[in-house]
Amino acid sequence: MMRISAILLILICVASASARKERSTHGRLAPKASIEAALPVDTLAADTATVAISGFEKTLRSRWETFFVTNHSSRCIASLTVDIEYLDTKGRQLHRRPGIGITFPEPIPPGETRLAKIATWDSQSVRYYHLSPPARTRAQATPFMVRITPKTITSPR
Repeated sequence: MMRISAILLILICVASASARKERSTHGRLAPKASIEAALPVDTLAADTATVAISGFEKTLRSRWETFFVTNHSSRCIASLTVDIEYLDTKGRQLHRRPGIGITFPEPIPPGETRLAKIATWDSQSVRYYHLSPPARTRAQATPFMVRITPKTITSPR
């Protein structure tokens, strides 16, 4: 009888140890409030007179596209929205990304320049920006050009 009780006790312990854990939380956490939501900002139309985009780069295997943003306006820039058009070397459109938002960790003061970094559109890593350094590979690669148009900026009040 004692032996059966011991076996049952062992089976109950093993069964309870292998049971699935049940989460007591719902798992849907509210996102943290963004800096823009916490601080009052003005959204302004942007053009090449207020914002200059330069130094675009995307190498063959890179998962990022980088470029410089220069603030020619009289206000600080907290974030920027741009349209990016990707073209082949004959000027034909390959892809277009409207309304890409870029938020800077610190606002860009008037007259200063900051690096912007966005995830690439080239998910297969087979394209490179035509002015980037050449890749050291024999893999087939396709050059592309870009046209970046600033649309809006946000500026802290």
